[in-house]
Amino acid sequence: MTIIEKHFEEKLSDKEIGEFIANFIDLKGYANMDVIYDEENEPLYIKFKIYEDQLNG
Repeated sequence: MTIIEKHFEEKLSDKEIGEFIANFIDLKGYANMDVIYDEENEPLYIKFKIYEDQLNG
């Protein structure tokens, strides 16, 4: 599993966070992925868990 974390300097709009997640999904291909984003408690933090056994295959 690969874990990628991103800390933002300021809170993103709903459109910006949606575009950020969509772009990341495009990059990962068909791999299974979990996105952890808690807008209420941690709006400057996002975490992606990518299950590598499904990458590029």
